[in-house]
Amino acid sequence: DEYDEDGYQIVKDYIGSLDDRQKNYFESEINRNRRGIYCRDIIEKYEGNYPVWAFIEIISFGKLVGFYHYCANRFSDKEMKYDYYGVLTCKKIRNASAHSNCILNDLRSHTAEHRTKKDITEELMNIPHMNSNFRKNRMSNERIQQIITLLYMHKKMVRSEGVALYESGELKKLIRRIDRNSTYYKTNKLIQGTFKFLGLVVDSWF
Repeated sequence: DEYDEDGYQIVKDYIGSLDDRQKNYFESEINRNRRGIYCRDIIEKYEGNYPVWAFIEIISFGKLVGFYHYCANRFSDKEMKYDYYGVLTCKKIRNASAHSNCILNDLRSHTAEHRTKKDITEELMNIPHMNSNFRKNRMSNERIQQIITLLYMHKKMVRSEGVALYESGELKKLIRRIDRNSTYYKTNKLIQGTFKFLGLVVDSWF
């Protein structure tokens, strides 16, 4: 609504912007979803002329991220362009989770390839009892950086109060689960510090 876009045309233009390899991948993705019970009816109803509200239901999360980037450029929206990189980080940890990878396999400092985004750093420093060195050490770990980016982007982008309330409850359950057997790692300062950091963020943001 903000950009007065045609919900059908923007999808056509996006698909038209894909190169041959991307289009072939997209078509194979749609054909695969056509065989599934969750997307079949939507695909058959619109059959190649998808409105944006239907399109986002039948594409993968990776394709959704690409579509978001396309919209950011189409609208020349600086905030969307900036947020795209946060969403891209969310995609990485989402993929790791979807493939049952061990998320907390390496908690060492200085494994992150990039510096933490400025707005996330500022939000972290507003958290009570968040020591600067403590924050820098934790956020220099790529896995923790991705988790915190995911939490931040959720807090920033999710508009549904119901969803936010539900996820808040789930995160609090997770923190309680972490604390349940804290004696297992009471001598491991790296694990203790990481869990303390995550607890501070969840308590403050959610």
